[in-house]
Amino acid sequence: MRRATLVYDGLWRCLCPAFDEHALPRALNASFLVRPAQPSPNRNRSVPSASLIQRRRHGTSTLDNADTADTADSPADFKSLDSFFQLAEKKLNKIQPKNDVLRNGNYGMVPDPHARIVRFVKFLITRRKYTPDAFIYECMMDAMTDPEGSALGVRNLLRDMDSQGISPTAAICYSALEALTVHPDYIMRQEVIDIMTKYWHEITMSAKQNIAIGMLRDGQHELALAKLTELHEGGEHIDLWVYDIFIVEFGSMGFLDEMLQLLRQRKYAKGTDDAFRSLLLHALDVFSQAYHQAGTKFVWEYVVSQPLLNPSNAIIENILGTAARHADTTLATEALGILSSRGRVPDHQYEALVDAFAAAEDMAGTLGVLAIMERNGASVQPGTTRRIYQAMKNNPWLITEASTALEEMRKNGLVPLEAIGVTIEAMAQVRGSEAAMPLYHETFALSGKRPGYGFLKELILNGTNGETLWALAKDYGVMVPKDRQLQEEDMKLYDRMIPACAQAGDFDRAFEYAERVMEAETSQAGASEEEHQSAWLLHPWVQPLVDHAVAAKDPRVWPIVDQMAKAREDRADMVQTILQRHRMDRRAEVLKTQKDGQTL
Repeated sequence: MRRATLVYDGLWRCLCPAFDEHALPRALNASFLVRPAQPSPNRNRSVPSASLIQRRRHGTSTLDNADTADTADSPADFKSLDSFFQLAEKKLNKIQPKNDVLRNGNYGMVPDPHARIVRFVKFLITRRKYTPDAFIYECMMDAMTDPEGSALGVRNLLRDMDSQGISPTAAICYSALEALTVHPDYIMRQEVIDIMTKYWHEITMSAKQNIAIGMLRDGQHELALAKLTELHEGGEHIDLWVYDIFIVEFGSMGFLDEMLQLLRQRKYAKGTDDAFRSLLLHALDVFSQAYHQAGTKFVWEYVVSQPLLNPSNAIIENILGTAARHADTTLATEALGILSSRGRVPDHQYEALVDAFAAAEDMAGTLGVLAIMERNGASVQPGTTRRIYQAMKNNPWLITEASTALEEMRKNGLVPLEAIGVTIEAMAQVRGSEAAMPLYHETFALSGKRPGYGFLKELILNGTNGETLWALAKDYGVMVPKDRQLQEEDMKLYDRMIPACAQAGDFDRAFEYAERVMEAETSQAGASEEEHQSAWLLHPWVQPLVDHAVAAKDPRVWPIVDQMAKAREDRADMVQTILQRHRMDRRAEVLKTQKDGQTL
């Protein structure tokens, strides 16, 4: 027998919008293929063609006609709403006799609460001929809080209620605000707030929290934080999960100062739970990656130094980097202590500790770390001491502290050669090589090792006294191999050593070093033979060597003079000037000798 035509009420039109364009046309759009057997006694409107196509919109679930609530029992089986809910809960293995199971029931293991609510509402409308009222809309608004809901569904439900002449209850508004935290819509949220004000509904703490969360989801971070701060300063009890959401969101956006503020509030909030520890571990990772000292320090002192958490090595390395940047030696020492308890500490982690002490201008501490590295077999690379050097160069009074620290370290064992080297380097740069020579001469006594090329380079480049440079030139001949391939920096050293040796009358060493430079220059590729032979003439040591050698009548100078004479015009003029001056000097000496003889 053909089924009778039904006139659907407002809510069924919400569920099946193709049948009526006036009542609940857009809020939910699940396809229900089962048609009620009897018309609703509350409606007498005719129904358009049943061939209209149902559409699924707004992400709502689609239920088929195999619903057990529709097929297992007939409408006669249900004598009241209570019996319906009891039977429905039995089928879901959850006994809940109260009729508010639609809104506040414990869903247990049911995988889709949204579909559960829609299923119940469908049964009420199609089988029980339940007249739509505020309670039904409350149930449907609860369905909008599910991820399958939508802000558009919230709007349409409110519009349909208005068209049905049903006033929105406080429960509907609260559910709408909650739904708008999942599906943020600034305009819709403000409309709900206006409705609550119009109907004198209390804006509860839960509603205020949902307003703040909705603002956060909208990307209105400043307004959301202001709202939350207002609640906090008003003495309101804010749920812990609200803090958690704000903390995670502000951390992901890089608002770390605000994140720290919220963490402090969350720490002292009533009912702090174990989940806060996991949140703090996340915060520690975020803060340390951004080198945010205050946040890193806060979390570290609260959960790590206790200890309540056990961060990964990667997080602790970031903490080391944070401590190094902000000169926090205590934090750096504690972090490195945890790493050392887990196994051998890599060299670069020691370097972070060195940087922390250097940034704190603690010379005893930073040089002490170098000693620890040496005892533990770590390799001190040239870059390891750069922060120490920079600190002493920026604050010269630290050089004296470093020198004192080296003397104290010697009482407890040998001093790392690198600690002496960086002190000599800074001292030579700031005070000159002559001031660094006493420490240079104490190098072997302090470290048990000979100073190397790096020591000599800094001292020679920063020396101003001829005797000091000559002494360093003699050490250079002993410490540096003769077959060392000369680089640009080596040429600068020879430019200073050769004149110093010539001035001191050490022509053997002066000409030896000059020959090294000439051989290196003439062996370079990429230029003509003539250019090879004359390239060394451009060095500043040539004129002083010739000048002193001619005065000393050393015959080894004449090949150089010949080369200078064959060179460019300016070099030839220089040779003529030197020779002319020495002729005049010799003539003056002869005249003086003759005069002295006549006087006698």
